[in-house]
Amino acid sequence: MAVADLHRTAGLVHPRLTDALAYGPHGLKEPLVHVGLHLREQRGRRRGPATEQPRLIWTLVALVPQPEGLWRTLAYLPDEQSPGGSWLDYATANTLHRSRRLPDGRRRDAQLPRSIDRALWDLGAYAGTATGYIVYVSGDQARSIWPLLANRHLGRAPDPDGTLDARPALPGFTLPADQRPRAVLRVTAGSDHVASPALVERLDYTDETSVETHEGKLATGLFQMESTTNTFILCNLPQQYTGSSRYARAGETEPLPQQPGTEGLTLD
Repeated sequence: MAVADLHRTAGLVHPRLTDALAYGPHGLKEPLVHVGLHLREQRGRRRGPATEQPRLIWTLVALVPQPEGLWRTLAYLPDEQSPGGSWLDYATANTLHRSRRLPDGRRRDAQLPRSIDRALWDLGAYAGTATGYIVYVSGDQARSIWPLLANRHLGRAPDPDGTLDARPALPGFTLPADQRPRAVLRVTAGSDHVASPALVERLDYTDETSVETHEGKLATGLFQMESTTNTFILCNLPQQYTGSSRYARAGETEPLPQQPGTEGLTLD
C-alpha cells in the first residue's frame, strides 16, 4: 500500500489499467482520457459573531492514454488571481497545490462550472491520440452544482446549449457538442444517496423436483432508468460485503427502505 501511495503521488499508473478498461465484450474499444473531478468546501472559522469566508477546493486529474498501453497523469492547477489555469504533470501540480493558500469560494458561485469547463476545453491540447474523454464526479459534493447530478433530475434532457433550468447541466456541457464528455459518471458511496434498483433471487435446486428460493437485497448489474436513453445506474458491492468472514454478508436479508427512483429502473 505504501508503494502504491508513492506511485500515486508521483503520477505513475500501471499499464494493466489498459487491459482492465478493455476487458470483456463491453470493454473500451478506443483510447479515451479519464478525468476525475473532486470538490470540497471547507467552512470558514467562526470568529465571534462573524464567520470567515468558506474555502472551496476543486481538483481535476486526467489519465491520458499513451502508445503501447502506457498512461500519462496530469492535474489542473487553477490560477490564483484569474479564472484560468494550467494542466501540469501530476507530481508538479500536486506540489504547487499544497504550497498555496486555499482559495475563497462557494459551490453556488456561478463562475465555478464555467471555470471547470474551461479546464476541460484546455485538456484537448494534451489528449494526443485519444478520441474523447469521460468525467468521473464526486457525487456527494457536486450534486448541488450541476442539476443532472441530482437524483430528482435524473433522466431529464438538457437544452441544446447544454443547460438545464438555465444552469450548466453537467460538467463540460457548456462546451460545443463535439467537445463535451462522452459520459459523466457520478460516483456515490452509501445507499442513502443512490437507489437500490433490484431484488436478487438465487435458485438452489435441492433435487429434481424441489427448488428453494433465496432472496438477496443487493445487485451488481447495470440498470437503465425507464423512459430514458442515456441514464444508467451501476451498483457495486463493497469488499467488506463480499469477503469470506462470517459477518461479510450481514444484513443481506434485511429489507431496504424504498428510495426515490427505484420504481423507474429496469434491467438493461
